[in-house]
Amino acid sequence: MKFTFKKYERIRKKKEFEHVFSSGRWLNSKYVDICYAFGQSRKAGFIVSKKISKKAVIRNKVKRKLREIYRLNKHSLPDNLQLIIVAKKGVDKLKYSDLENEIKTLFNYISDKID
Repeated sequence: MKFTFKKYERIRKKKEFEHVFSSGRWLNSKYVDICYAFGQSRKAGFIVSKKISKKAVIRNKVKRKLREIYRLNKHSLPDNLQLIIVAKKGVDKLKYSDLENEIKTLFNYISDKID
C-alpha cells in the first residue's frame, strides 16, 4: 500500500469543487466539515479560509496537517469518493493528534455509511 498524494488525486479546479458541493453530503464536527460525493476516482480538496487566521503561514500549516492526515488514512475510504475538508475556527490551535482523531472518526463514519 502506497501512502502518496499525487497531483491527480487533488481537487484543484473550481468545476471539481462545485461538483462535490452541489452533489455532495455534509458531515460536521467541531473543527472540520467534510463534504463528500462519488465520482470517477478518489480525490480530495482542502479549504482553510482567512477566518482561521489572517496569516498565510498559519493557514498553510493547517493545510499541510490536513493533507498529511488524509494521505495516511485515505486507504480506509472507497476508491471513487471525492471529498473536501473545510477547516473551522480554532483548528489552528489544535494538536495534530486531536485533529487526526477527529478526521479519522469522520472517515470511519463515511466508510460505515457506505458499506
